[in-house]
Amino acid sequence: MAAIPHSNEKPSRQAMRLAVGVAIGFSVAQFAGWPIAHVLPVFVVVLLADPEPLSIRAGTRVFLTNVFFIAFGMVVATLLYPWPAVLVLSMGFLLYHLYRYLLLSGAELLCLVSAILGLVIVPVVVVLLPPLALIAGQGLLLDFGFAILIAWIAWLILPQTSPAPASHLDDLPTAEEASEMAITLTFVMMPIMLVFMCFGVTKVLVLVYTALWATTGYSSTAGQEEGKTSMIANGVYGGIGMLVVYELFVIMPSAGFMVVVIFAVTLIYGTQIFRHTSSSGYWLSGFVGFLIMLGGVLMKDDVVATGTLLDRLWQLFMATAYVVFAFSVVEMFRSWRTDPRTSE
Repeated sequence: MAAIPHSNEKPSRQAMRLAVGVAIGFSVAQFAGWPIAHVLPVFVVVLLADPEPLSIRAGTRVFLTNVFFIAFGMVVATLLYPWPAVLVLSMGFLLYHLYRYLLLSGAELLCLVSAILGLVIVPVVVVLLPPLALIAGQGLLLDFGFAILIAWIAWLILPQTSPAPASHLDDLPTAEEASEMAITLTFVMMPIMLVFMCFGVTKVLVLVYTALWATTGYSSTAGQEEGKTSMIANGVYGGIGMLVVYELFVIMPSAGFMVVVIFAVTLIYGTQIFRHTSSSGYWLSGFVGFLIMLGGVLMKDDVVATGTLLDRLWQLFMATAYVVFAFSVVEMFRSWRTDPRTSE
């Protein structure tokens, strides 16, 4: 995963703030239980990884941006519902231009995530599961809204002790880099959208995981081998942590125990993330995997059956395998295009 911005605060304080926010977000997601609620803590991580809090104006802008992308994806999908291929091409075109614009404008990462979810997940749900489309859209909006509120609460409990480095505000990609990143993401997401729509695949969680991995779990400027290594590391860091915590919840399925364990585990991950070592990106990406896997296999006060656990793990594996394959193919074509021998 691309490195998170540096901060002048101590890593221990950043990790503590992250633990507070994730513990609150995980609890809200589990006990509220609206559709796709288990990705709420991931959005909290995205917000708390930044070296400074969103202002009220910025938070409002982010939420309204999320509303726009989800509503826009729903409207366009409804209009182009009879023609899946045209719908995918249209969404690909929009995804490229919007993603490129958001990168160049320095928009918050949560805006990038909402753009992809709104233009990828919502149209597929509209085509495959029309009665659930509005419910899924509302669930995503609740995720975004509560994530912003919870991040503000975490910053209120543990206020910023020193201003963020000014350099992170200027660390924007060039127009060429933004175009390359947007093209890569578009070519990764379009094929899987087309497969879902044309073959009626209803395992929408695979698409959700794919969108999250493609956005937050992979560095667009990384080489093919680094991308594979990153995904393998994500599975190790996230998968082992999830299995250990899952077994703890099986032994003691208590709400209070769940909050304490999530807080403690987040401290462990957060300490590694905010140290900014060579492995910090892997820890962050692994933590995203940990949250979406664990949140997906739990429901409110109880733990789901083993069969459901295996099904969720299989869906995450399929999403991870596809992202690795898709990025590898894109990197292969990019290398072929830039290889001097191919132009001879």
